[in-house]
Amino acid sequence: MESADSRLFIAERFRRALPTYEKYAVAQQKISNRLISLAEKYLPTETELEQVLEIGCGSGMLTRALLNHYSVYRYTLNDLYPEAFEYLQSNSGGVSFEFICGDAEQLSFEKSHYDLVISASTIQWFKDLSSFFSQIASAIKPGGYLLLSTFAPDNLCELNSLIGQKLHYHNCNELSRMLTSHYEVLEVLQEEIVLHFANPMEVLKHLKYTGVTATESATPNYWTPKSLKQFIQDYKTRYSETANSKKVRLTYKPIYIVAREPL
Repeated sequence: MESADSRLFIAERFRRALPTYEKYAVAQQKISNRLISLAEKYLPTETELEQVLEIGCGSGMLTRALLNHYSVYRYTLNDLYPEAFEYLQSNSGGVSFEFICGDAEQLSFEKSHYDLVISASTIQWFKDLSSFFSQIASAIKPGGYLLLSTFAPDNLCELNSLIGQKLHYHNCNELSRMLTSHYEVLEVLQEEIVLHFANPMEVLKHLKYTGVTATESATPNYWTPKSLKQFIQDYKTRYSETANSKKVRLTYKPIYIVAREPL
């Protein structure tokens, strides 16, 4: 469960990572692309979306991916920090957006308003996901879609096994049960994205420059020289690609959700 202070900390971590996010967010780009491919499965690209709401827009990676495939009449973006909106608008190529700043769990959205509510790698931070699913269902038009990604319980398993800090992630079955009260659940599926790094320090750099974990232990500033040396040694020992390889791996385990508001 996230406190107000921890939400501010999360917002600050992502705000600081904003200028470097897209350069380092390789897994997140794959996740955004996968969400769009799932959208195309249920919403033909010739579909004109009148009203779209994106939760946790960040740097606009998913925003641009959606606009590359769909015509959107009115695009509403949400995030915790206003700098995201400023950054996205300055890199939008002239597209106009409506911005709603704040915690999506605490905001009130217009009833039966959106054709599509979409979000990538955001809802894992929410403290009451079941309540959010209920709340956002009322904002979706009958026949409208909910398209989300989150992460499985063993996401970033390499890092978590060594540091021991992680969020409480829901598995596919838990997510499906939460959704069925409010939606027609079309898909809840888990995949795996393995990234390869030259060494464990590059793993920490990746986490810092994407804001992914939003925990101090994932940043080089957290470590003492002794603990950092031990972390590097342990990471190499356990998670090198092969016995003779210097490269190490980091595994993302995204879960994708496609649901529809009943007619």
